Amino acid sequence: MTGGNYPYTSPTATVLSRPFPWTPHVHPQTGMVCMGEAWRLSVGRMLFPQLIVHVMHCLNFDEPDRGPKYVGWNAEAINYWRQKLHTQPLHPDLLYPVLPLELTHGIPAAGSGMRILGAATPEDEGGGFRFVRAEPSEDASGFRLLSPEAAR
Repeated sequence: MTGGNYPYTSPTATVLSRPFPWTPHVHPQTGMVCMGEAWRLSVGRMLFPQLIVHVMHCLNFDEPDRGPKYVGWNAEAINYWRQKLHTQPLHPDLLYPVLPLELTHGIPAAGSGMRILGAATPEDEGGGFRFVRAEPSEDASGFRLLSPEAAR
């Protein structure tokens, strides 16, 4: 909910199912999701589908380590992430939805099969998303041309 003023007020997300996900981003009593600084840094320019993908990253522990003083809403979960998962995502092979270029950048891409894999740079890590370098089969821009079948 955003108080009916999206995108001008910070949205909130709450997990309704039980048990709540065991993560530093979900309050263990209320299920409220802490989205970090991503909304503030977007200055109201984050699209709702981008916000959903961001919450997916939060729930998957897929983020940069914020340092030893950060414990979120669940210090035990963040310690597990650091000590057992070595700050890697809970599900490292999880595929996140990729939004169409028409939606995110206003670029008509009908029929091109082109999708953005990683538009961020290593300097952008403070935005709440983990930077992933291009695979050797991709070019350094982070783009990969997919067949129309693979792009669907």
